[in-house]
Amino acid sequence: MKKLIFTSILFLSSFALMAQDGIFAMTYNMALPTGSMADYNSKYSWRGFGFEGRAFVTDNITLGGSFSWNVFYKEEINQSYVQDNRTLTGNFYKYINAFPINFTAHYYFNDYDAPVRFHAGLGIGTSKINQETDFGIWAITHDLWHFNVSPDIGVLMPMNYKTNLFISMRYNYAFKNQGLDYGYFGFNVGLAWY
Repeated sequence: MKKLIFTSILFLSSFALMAQDGIFAMTYNMALPTGSMADYNSKYSWRGFGFEGRAFVTDNITLGGSFSWNVFYKEEINQSYVQDNRTLTGNFYKYINAFPINFTAHYYFNDYDAPVRFHAGLGIGTSKINQETDFGIWAITHDLWHFNVSPDIGVLMPMNYKTNLFISMRYNYAFKNQGLDYGYFGFNVGLAWY
């Protein structure tokens, strides 16, 4: 419960920062699993969304927060699944729902009025990961909170005075909790407003 309260305060504080001079972005997110996450489910995810708020503390530095949701799904027909001392054979449906919630800091390499504005940043926070393997009427689930780190790079391209095309690539890494860790590249496309 303490983690949920902490993440909620962190997330909501990013919107309080938006009351100042800042950026608000909404994105469609796609993702590619890596490492041990890819061992469990290697399929590219086309399902996700995100939003974030950033407030300028200088002309080129923002602080803020982000939230995203990615869904990973894989179907395995007539496969065997081994966990501890159990082996199950059948049709398996593997799901991962990842919810990273981060405090973010970004540096912008160009001025506000540049035709294209590049940025790099880092998010630090927590990630709620729900992993489920369904087979028949049974399911094996892991529902855990993880410490999360998310470096990213991106670009803002003005469309008009206040609206920008927002493109970013982010690597989300949820550190080990109960022997499970998760990593994936996120590819995000959306709109950002000043």
